[in-house]
Formats: sequence, C-alpha cells, structure tokens
Amino acid sequence: MLLYLGLFLFNSFVYNNFRQVNRSNIHAIYTFLFSLLHLNGFSLVINNYVDLMVYSIFYSVYDIDYLLKRKIRGYESLIVHHSLIIYAVIFAKLYYNSTDKIINLMALNYLTEISTPFFNKSFDLAEQKKENTYEYKLINTLVVIIFGLSRVLMIPYLFYNSLYLGGNIIICQTILSSMNVVWYYKICKYYRKIIGKTVEKED
Repeated sequence: MLLYLGLFLFNSFVYNNFRQVNRSNIHAIYTFLFSLLHLNGFSLVINNYVDLMVYSIFYSVYDIDYLLKRKIRGYESLIVHHSLIIYAVIFAKLYYNSTDKIINLMALNYLTEISTPFFNKSFDLAEQKKENTYEYKLINTLVVIIFGLSRVLMIPYLFYNSLYLGGNIIICQTILSSMNVVWYYKICKYYRKIIGKTVEKED
C-alpha cells in the first residue's frame, strides 16, 4: 500500500508540475526502464514489477481526464490505448504472479515506449512552429526509425508471446498492434510530406 501511495503522490506531483508532453515522457521512460530491468532478470524488479506498473494506471486515468477536457488531435485513439493499459495492469495484478509469461508480454509491450519521447519532441517542435528547422527533420527521421523498430517490427514477436495466453490477451494485443500500425502509417505519410518539402526547396 505504501508503494501505491508513493506512486499516486509521484503521479500527482508530475501532473501538477509538468506539461502534458513531459508527463508522457516521464511515464514512457519509467515504464521502459523498469520493463527492461524485469526482462533482464533483476530480482527486486521482478518481484514487484506489476505493483510498479500501477503508476501506469494513475498516469492513464489522469491523462484520459486531460484528453477529454482538451480534445487534442487524435485523443480518441489515445484514450483507447490508455484504457487498454489500465485493463492490462489490473488484470495482471488480479490473476497472475510476477513469474507468469503474461507479465513478460506486458514488459515487452512497455518496451515500445522508447519511441514516445522522440514522438513527443516532434509534437513539441510543431507546437513551437519549428517545422522548417533541421532539428524537426532530424527528430522525425528518428521517429520513423525508432517507432518502426520498437512498435511495428516487434509485432510478430509480441504475437508469438501472446499465443496460448487466452483469447482476451490476443484480442488486446491485436488492438494495440493494429493501433501501432495505423499510427506508423500516418507517421510515414507525414514524413514523406516533410521530405517532399525539403526536396522542393533544394530544387
């Protein structure tokens, strides 16, 4: 209970003192690092992994509230994404222990968060009207590469690890993976537009 209280207070502090993109970055780095430690066999993390991911529930609930109020572009898909996170962590906490294969699948899915800070940086630069800068083109190149590697090329491996874990797990994995494919398509489409503008200027 003390851990949950600490995570709740930490999330409240982050929510009240950081912008939305920075809150998203903190959540992404937190979940990525603890998931990496879990998958690499750090016993302290393994024994407490699902409890540590309760932070993800607090973050998602707060962010859903923010998204419903602000209705930023694409907020509907983010709400679906956050809702799946809440369901997955609660489901894992209620029905599984830290050594079950489903927990490893959760950790593998959280590794995809490595792409989030790069995507958020692109969004932040766009908000600052810096689409024509070299930094914006570079960060979007990294988004295409890292998002593709972590969220799209990982899909077959994630499905392989979801086999025999139950129909509801496969459905959740299918929804998450489908969302990542759609997002990646939109990212690549936008990236082509950026590169097209750059080529036109050079000509």
